[in-house]
Order: sequence, then structure tokens, then C-alpha cells
Amino acid sequence: MSTTKPFPRRRQFSCLTTFSFSWPNESSRYVYTLADIELQFSEDSAGNKKLLPASSLPGFTQALSAEEETDINIHFETSEVKALICEPRKASEKNWERLRTNPSHHHYTGAKLIVRVFFKNLMGQWCESTISYEIAWLAYKNPPQKTHSLNENTIPPKEIREGDEFKAVLSSHHIAPFVFAMTTDKHVIDVLQGYTDESPWLSAVLKDNCT
Repeated sequence: MSTTKPFPRRRQFSCLTTFSFSWPNESSRYVYTLADIELQFSEDSAGNKKLLPASSLPGFTQALSAEEETDINIHFETSEVKALICEPRKASEKNWERLRTNPSHHHYTGAKLIVRVFFKNLMGQWCESTISYEIAWLAYKNPPQKTHSLNENTIPPKEIREGDEFKAVLSSHHIAPFVFAMTTDKHVIDVLQGYTDESPWLSAVLKDNCT
């Protein structure tokens, strides 16, 4: 018989994303940044991998010049963090089973952090860039004990406890899949529309940016 420990009242997961535009003599306007956690072991009603949007509103920067950097804070709350913590544990269980029964099967991974950026270039064309990081595991920020064994201070196999602080270990950006494409006003509006009820300001800015 297995038991599940009660989940702490509140958990938060925040990360600071720094990005810039590296095209010479190029700048961008109306830069929106969004993030989702993509679950690998849960599906939505359409049968796709379930996406958990960040709890914070999309980041917004009026303009960025070439090579200029900006920081955007991405924030997830308790329900998203609870699902995130379950993912590496499920991946670990599946990988142990894979090693026992079918070692040639592909390696199972946990959740992914997906960051999308919408912006307009100098020609007035909307563009979209997407980068996807595998969240390899979670590690204690202040390990309860010093050890040479990585698994002694990671989640899993350790359980998260009240008061614990942890960090997500992401795959290197050198191997993170990156996609860039042109897009349309309609697509940008469709994606951002879900946030406008929470922010009349965003609704007004979006209306100005997409006309």
C-alpha cells in the first residue's frame, strides 16, 4: 500500500530569461514573451501533450535594438509546480522499466520548458521564435547533506518537503530545439487573447500593436 504525502500549501517556480536579437542592423518592436511547461505524461482533450501556461502575464518590451539584451521573469504557481515535480519521477520509473524490459527503447524525459517570443521586425512583419528546454531533474538549492552521489540531493528520488528550495536543471541551450518563423496578426492575437481578461492594459497594447 502506497501513501502520498500532502503537498505543501504553496510552491513557486520562477526563472529569469535573458534574450537579445543578434542580427546586425536589425531591431524589433512589441516583444511579447510567453512560457509553458509541456508535460510528457499527460494529454489534453485533443490528445496532445498537455501545456501548463505560466501564471504570470506575458512579458512585454516596447522595443529592442540589435544586440541589446532584456530580462523577462517567468513564474509558475502551485498547481503547475505540483505537475512539474511528478514528471521526472514518472520518467525515472519508465526508464528503470525500459532498462529491465527493452533497453533499446528511447530514453524517457521529464517535462519541458517552452519559451515563445513574438515580435515585429522593422518591416512590420510579425515573427515567432520558440525554444524548448528539457527539465532534466530538480535539485536542492541548499543540499541537506554533502555527497558525491548526485541522486542524494535530487528530486527524484528524494521527496520535496515543506520549506525546501530547489532549482530546475535544464538541458543546454546548445542542444535545445529552436524554431523561427514568420507569423500573422491573427495568430498573435489568438495566442495572447487568453490573457487580456486578466489585463485590460495588455488588451489595449495588443490592439495598438496589431493594427
